[in-house]
Amino acid sequence: MKKIVRKMKEKKFTTLTAVLLAIFISVATYTLVGIKESVKEMASDAGETVYYFPEYPTPNLEGKDPTLIQRGEYLAKAGDCIACHTNSPEKGQAFTGGLPMHTPFGAIYSPNITPDKETGIGNWTEALIASHPLNK
Repeated sequence: MKKIVRKMKEKKFTTLTAVLLAIFISVATYTLVGIKESVKEMASDAGETVYYFPEYPTPNLEGKDPTLIQRGEYLAKAGDCIACHTNSPEKGQAFTGGLPMHTPFGAIYSPNITPDKETGIGNWTEALIASHPLNK
């Protein structure tokens, strides 16, 4: 009798896991399709062949480790952070965010990742960045 109960529990767990996985995949697909359609829409709305590519800002090296600054610059360029964190359609400043990404759930705006202490991440500590949910 215990074996039967255990097998029923295993079957319910497997079924529940499969259903949750299917829901997750459906939501992820729905979101990605929405983002893809948003990018297509933005491209078709542009209707121009002149694109805006913001310049990478010159880093302020005053009182900072130049090697660390160069490493950050390399990572920002390698990750192409400027692409999402700059509102290029509105010719926004580099890394100040505000780029709308339209999804089926509404628009998501990219955040400001400049070192500005009021509007950016200038007051963030290394511990705060490490504990951010996206870094886990």
